[in-house]
Amino acid sequence: MKKESSITISLKATIQLAGNDIDCYRDNKGKDYVSSSHLAESIGLDRNSTLQNRISKELKAFLGTGFRPVTFSYSGTTIQGWRPKDCAKFWFYHAKKENFKATALVLALIQEPLERRIHSAHGTLKSEEYIEKETEWNRLRHEGKSVRKDFSSAVSRHNKTNKVSGSEKHTSFAEATNLIYKLVLGKTAKIIIAERNPKCDNARELLTSDELHKVRLREESAAFLLELNDYEPPLTKTIHSVHSQLKDIGL
Repeated sequence: MKKESSITISLKATIQLAGNDIDCYRDNKGKDYVSSSHLAESIGLDRNSTLQNRISKELKAFLGTGFRPVTFSYSGTTIQGWRPKDCAKFWFYHAKKENFKATALVLALIQEPLERRIHSAHGTLKSEEYIEKETEWNRLRHEGKSVRKDFSSAVSRHNKTNKVSGSEKHTSFAEATNLIYKLVLGKTAKIIIAERNPKCDNARELLTSDELHKVRLREESAAFLLELNDYEPPLTKTIHSVHSQLKDIGL
């Protein structure tokens, strides 16, 4: 790693990347670096996981012999910076390791430049704000797919267990999903589609970023409780309870 004194930072900027605030720095030679702590936090990892002594041998090998993080001081704070190309490798590596946040981020960032080029080819250039909103939505949608899969599996296992014991009324995955939609949006999937785009066959594709986030949190929390078998039956009561707790803290 380069010594802190060898790097002189001339510019700092904070970018929005698929809904994540990430600090970026440029030195007096025009080289760009990304805050390593923000790099980690963007995919749900501890901010110190990018420190040299915390990186696994496997990840170091994937980053390659050219991997050279740097440390520098900015406004009295010591910061570790990664080159943009190493950031891309870091996110891709963790996506391969089935970190669903990394997978969602990588897919959203792959889609973004493709859409930019298509917009450019058709002469319909979009603002950075518009593009960021699209990229954030794509990340949330991909994250939600992973969570939804876990929620579906949890509901299925729960129903099989209770079918044997006969301890509570069966609640299908579709019913559980519609209950969450009703609690968050006041409407079922069928009504959402009818009101927003009757030609669409998937209500999830019609939700806003904020709605995707709220629905995901409820599915994630309910799935977690089901897996721990730490809930108050029936399943519908658990979903109501999860919704109420999240709503109370503004989520």
